Amino acid sequence: MKTLGEIYLSVCQSPLSDCIANGNITKVNILNEARLVKIKVDFPALIDVNELFTVEKKLSTALNAHVRIKPHYKSELFNTTYFPQLYLSIKREIPSVNGTLTNANVSFSDNTLTIELQNGGKSLLDAKVFDKALVNLIAEEFDLHLSINYTGTLEVNADSDEYKEVIKSAEQQMQREQLAKAADFYKEEEENSKKVQKQHSENVTEEVEIREGKFASPQLIQSSVRPLYGSSIRGKMVPISSIAEDSGRVVVWGDVFDIDKRVTKSGDKNIFNFDITDYTGSTTVKIFNSIKDCAPLDTLKKGSTIVAMGDIEYDKYAGEIVLNARSIGTAKKVQVCDKAEKKRVELHMHTNMSQMDAVTPAGELVKRAYQWGHKAVAITDHGVAQAFPDAMKAADKINGDEEKIKVLYGVEAYFMDDLVESVDGAQNTPFDGTFICFDIETTGLSAARDKITEIGAIKVVNGEITDTFSTFANPEMPIPAKITQLTGITDNMVKDAPSQSEAVSAFLEFAGDNVLVAHNAPFDTSFIRKACENMGRKYNYTSIDTVAISRAILSDIKNCKLDTVAKYL
Repeated sequence: MKTLGEIYLSVCQSPLSDCIANGNITKVNILNEARLVKIKVDFPALIDVNELFTVEKKLSTALNAHVRIKPHYKSELFNTTYFPQLYLSIKREIPSVNGTLTNANVSFSDNTLTIELQNGGKSLLDAKVFDKALVNLIAEEFDLHLSINYTGTLEVNADSDEYKEVIKSAEQQMQREQLAKAADFYKEEEENSKKVQKQHSENVTEEVEIREGKFASPQLIQSSVRPLYGSSIRGKMVPISSIAEDSGRVVVWGDVFDIDKRVTKSGDKNIFNFDITDYTGSTTVKIFNSIKDCAPLDTLKKGSTIVAMGDIEYDKYAGEIVLNARSIGTAKKVQVCDKAEKKRVELHMHTNMSQMDAVTPAGELVKRAYQWGHKAVAITDHGVAQAFPDAMKAADKINGDEEKIKVLYGVEAYFMDDLVESVDGAQNTPFDGTFICFDIETTGLSAARDKITEIGAIKVVNGEITDTFSTFANPEMPIPAKITQLTGITDNMVKDAPSQSEAVSAFLEFAGDNVLVAHNAPFDTSFIRKACENMGRKYNYTSIDTVAISRAILSDIKNCKLDTVAKYL
């Protein structure tokens, strides 16, 4: 890999000091949409972070992107004198901790970094999860995993003059830093913003007929942004999917899909949480302010399209990063429309009531069809009609006293084949002919793996029983205990019985060329067919299944088991 000095020289056309220039670049991450470049650099010695900040700023200007340098050092270089450098790095991400660690003493022992506070403020540090940010930064820069311990003056009396002076000084310093940071942000983004506004004013797309290309997912009309809360919104919008914990201040847009509004215990402030998506990702936009200042936010609802500018920070209550908004505006999206002179009628459409087919409610589909100028629309869910009431209500609301859109109520019904196949084979035998009614017992349900243990049959001629047949069959395998419980046939009962081929041959000799009849004939004949196959004997019998016949003609029977049918008849 190249050194940081080589990259800087090629981009900025000027050299760096040796201590920084000799850093070896080990990794580069480029987030195109966010215009963010992260450079991980191994340095042989500790570097002043202010110098790194200066290098970042110059690279950012030269590359027209946000550049972040992530320093990395050998673990043995870590010492407490470097703590102020770590503090500066964290302050850049969490400005509100400024002043809390003024004059703090730091010691390092037994893998624990002890911070002795002089001015209190532990509750603020905890609220901003400073210890976690510090642990993560040390792990990132030194590959050390430490614990943080606070000692000293953890909190001070809020009424003391000393505390008030510290707070006032900290607030003033924080305001100065925030103003400076905001000035840099606006200055850097102003030129890009003007370019974007000029480009959009010259070529603004407000409607499309087909979702394709960049319009395959919803897009914002940037010229439609109108302020709602806070100061004016400036900066290049970035996809929500590109947001990371170190993204800093960003501008994003999204459709609101959930809103949570709460009033603080003091009763004078609101906490708003807007969950939004720009269809590349989702995030929470958080606002904490007085009820008076938050009043405009009450106009937002689910489905509203907003643009938010603010800082990405970790929220310990939510357990994730959120966008703490400074400004919010409303906006419009590029609309999909139907510009055909002759409108079609959609005759095949599923709603969220059609399982695994769609996610859109019927009412929304009816509204969209009306917005596109369609005179009618069909609902054709799979096997259900639950969407009909929603579609009807939506149409009634649109129509009023005049029919403007008509709903065609349909369904993709399931077809059940009720043409019972009760006969297998081509033998033509009259009902007063000869039939062989038989039943078998087996060691299991598979003709491929299991064997016959018993065959019983009767010969019926012209409706009269004229002969009987019965034999055990040696399955040449153990009979499972569960099968013995069901059939009452044990291994001892069949150990001296005829073999499979002998028993089946005797049965077929008894049956002759007559039609076979069985309750669930496909099962019984499958074992006879398999035995014939093993003997090399051709099976060409016609069979009748009384289960299929029972299902077709005994509509009031609770089931078609053999015992149930026999009792019914």
